[in-house]
Amino acid sequence: MALADEEGLDGLSMRRLAIVGGWRMEDVIIAGGGPVGLLLACELKLAGADPLVLEAAGDEERRTRSLGLRSLNARTLQSLALRGLVEPVERAQWEMLDVPAGERQDPAGADVVALMLEILRTGQIRGHFAGLPLLDPAGGAAYVMLKQDRLEDILAGRAAAMGVRIRQGQAVTDVAQDDSSVTATLAGGQVVRGAYLVGCDGGRSVVRKRAGFAFDGTPPTMTGRTAVAELADPSLVTSSLRGPGGLVNLSLVPGRSRPSSSTAVPGTGTRR
Repeated sequence: MALADEEGLDGLSMRRLAIVGGWRMEDVIIAGGGPVGLLLACELKLAGADPLVLEAAGDEERRTRSLGLRSLNARTLQSLALRGLVEPVERAQWEMLDVPAGERQDPAGADVVALMLEILRTGQIRGHFAGLPLLDPAGGAAYVMLKQDRLEDILAGRAAAMGVRIRQGQAVTDVAQDDSSVTATLAGGQVVRGAYLVGCDGGRSVVRKRAGFAFDGTPPTMTGRTAVAELADPSLVTSSLRGPGGLVNLSLVPGRSRPSSSTAVPGTGTRR
């Protein structure tokens, strides 16, 4: 085994180039190319490491799974501001929302989407609790709403510009470690070896499960169903938190709605 060490990450010895039985040794393998994994990759690059990001989903799957908007609250925006990323995410927000904002005008506030767009544009929303907006009537609140795949695009663009390697369609299915390295096995059978591996692969994290980290919780009490629909005329659908058919949530993403339901199943204690 031949190792060439270089000091980095506050004095930690990073194996920048390692040949172990013909294998390339990565500095850091990041399982998961979502917002957490991509932002971490950028930070590691700034610290002198050479991370490799392995993301299971491809472009289309990323867009499909990113149905709703993700809120970026004041604390998140403070962190993004340190890296000059607030302006890009705000610009992406309004590139996405300008179309529905023009279509949905409802001064009475009966339409939830129209109300959300108004308080977002005037800087009145500073978060939400269980879906109920927390308002700042004075305005000026720092808050951004963005689809996750658009946020990922912004972070991936920054990472790529910094020289971070990102591999989509590469699902990590197993991990193992020895005294000097960790290996990640991919869905296609390929094996990647690195000095470090970070699990940023979501709530069903393979890395967490293989490493034996506990993730205690409680059994589910309800089942939610979401449909993706292309609407010929989205303006005909009114979003409502309470209606005869349950909750109807027209996505702020143009051309898509997210009708969802939650109903009890008699005798089972299950909600659907």
